[in-house]
Amino acid sequence: MRFNSNFWVGMIVMVLMVIGLFFIARGIFTILTWVAPILFILTLILRYKVVVGYLKMLWDLLKQNPIMGIVAIILTVVGFPIVAFVLFAKAMLDRKVDQMSRAEREAVEGKLADYEILDDDKPDSFELPQMDKKQKSSPYDRYFENES
Repeated sequence: MRFNSNFWVGMIVMVLMVIGLFFIARGIFTILTWVAPILFILTLILRYKVVVGYLKMLWDLLKQNPIMGIVAIILTVVGFPIVAFVLFAKAMLDRKVDQMSRAEREAVEGKLADYEILDDDKPDSFELPQMDKKQKSSPYDRYFENES
């Protein structure tokens, strides 16, 4: 088999791109390794329910399918920097969605205002003057004659 030079150039470029992506991914993972504990603590502060929900998901997976649960726990420990970043991103997204829904609700319903109860000097009931009966103008008025 004879390959032309374009094939070899393409292969070299592809290998160099894969090597470059490997070094970029390794750098990002190294940075996440150092930042992961901070992200995890910030996640607990912002929205602890995200972490609790993830732990419940792991526990349910462990109860339903023990092998997959153990694999998921091992991958969580090995990939802790990525898991911490994803949980932090979920907490930030949930927080932003809550803020936007609160703003939308205030725009629709209006902002709640403080109020105070005022003393009313007027009586609670009032009387209306008697109305004069008007002439029967339609045949249906005879059904209402007994009411006064």
